[in-house]
Amino acid sequence: MKIAAGIVTYADALSLARTLETVGPQVDASIVVHVQYPGFRPQEPTHSLDDTRRVCAAFPHTKLVDQSPCPEVEARQTYLNEATNYDLLLVIDSDEYIVKTEPQYTGLFRENCQKLIDKHDGFYIYDIIFGGDAWQSGPRPRLFKEPSKIKYYKKHYWWILPNGRLMKGQSDSVKLIDGIKMINDNKLRDPDREMAKLYYQQWLLQEESQYVV
Repeated sequence: MKIAAGIVTYADALSLARTLETVGPQVDASIVVHVQYPGFRPQEPTHSLDDTRRVCAAFPHTKLVDQSPCPEVEARQTYLNEATNYDLLLVIDSDEYIVKTEPQYTGLFRENCQKLIDKHDGFYIYDIIFGGDAWQSGPRPRLFKEPSKIKYYKKHYWWILPNGRLMKGQSDSVKLIDGIKMINDNKLRDPDREMAKLYYQQWLLQEESQYVV
């Protein structure tokens, strides 16, 4: 069994380093997609790719793909396409990280992932628990089985599964894979960059609102 992490990032080197450090013990490799999204251009730093390269070089088994510029759906599809040789892909953004678990949970995530591979239950997307504020806490669809066979579709949280089923921001298995917990945290991000992210999210919501299925 082989597990990869899929990460999109731009101008977020400090947060990315934290993400790679905390996800590293849980996966076999990380696929980092560096992307600037077209159509939304606040004042962006020009040194982002160089900073991202330096961070990725510091972590073994990390592949960097520069995808700039392209829409978010295409950027996220990139780490699925790159995961051809992996059984599972854990989706985690550069402003997120894995909480260090208690000793009794060491290895539990990989054990549970191995059970998914052994069971052949016919599902493709599984939930991972999120911690943090009440509005953030709970399961989120972040673990993809046979990731290279899954396609992002129109929105950055819609997927078409190999069986043709369209999933709109939810897992098809409704199964929580225990052993790790994710946290979203923007404290390491430059305040100007964080404000740009908020503007981008508003812009993206408007852009994707045209798609209704």
